[in-house]
Amino acid sequence: MAKKSKLLHNLPMLILLIIAGFSIYLLPYFRSYYYDAFIEMYGLTNTQMGLLGTAYGVVAMVSYFIGGFVADRFSARKLLSISLLITGLVGFVLLLPVGYPVVMAVHAIWGCSTILTFWPALMKAIRMTAAQTEQSKAYGFFEGGRGIGNAFIMAAMLALFAGVSASSGDQAALRAMIISYSTINVIVGVLCFIFLKDNKGEASTKFDWAGTKKVLKMPHTWLIVCIMFCSYSLNCGYFLVTPYTTAVFGASAVFAAAVAIMAQWVRPVGA
Repeated sequence: MAKKSKLLHNLPMLILLIIAGFSIYLLPYFRSYYYDAFIEMYGLTNTQMGLLGTAYGVVAMVSYFIGGFVADRFSARKLLSISLLITGLVGFVLLLPVGYPVVMAVHAIWGCSTILTFWPALMKAIRMTAAQTEQSKAYGFFEGGRGIGNAFIMAAMLALFAGVSASSGDQAALRAMIISYSTINVIVGVLCFIFLKDNKGEASTKFDWAGTKKVLKMPHTWLIVCIMFCSYSLNCGYFLVTPYTTAVFGASAVFAAAVAIMAQWVRPVGA
């Protein structure tokens, strides 16, 4: 008798993790798709806009180093829920008449909530959905699902932005998007808390220095680092497509966002 697939059995859980995986990153990155509207709403310069990404990136970089410790010591269900709730609730702050320092602080908090308490716990939860022989399939389905989810939600939000912008202006449209994205995060956070399985943390009294040194000496560890660095560099550069389209070609904010969002439709194929 063929052994039942653990991944197939945990498919509902994987689908919820896919939704969580794309929902939480809607807020930190949406400013890039609606670049000009975001700058106008908060009275920012291009330099300040870039520094928002720096604030998010620096906090995220530090969070990557210590996120694994957090994921091993606390329940993935609780970490994912808390991360989504914090990300969504902090998003509502952007609806207030805030200045550049507050907007930067919001991005710094997102750097923590989307990486430190979220990403390692998410990877751990995905690993738990599949057997040892199904790990690649699980991650492939996860990334493909994230691409599909991103493509559809961003297309829907673009339609919302275009509709509100036509009747009430770009700033009103941006506020509508912030409300939508923040609400989605809060709802998904609650769903994760209710439906995800509650695993216990795997607390350890000692840090495995010997194992860490062994991994750092492996050539393919640094090859993977190089690949990820190149991939993320290109990914970050692609966010400049929106302001380039509006500044050089004189396109509207809606058209520029549509051009940037098109990349999401290729992602499921790659995954």
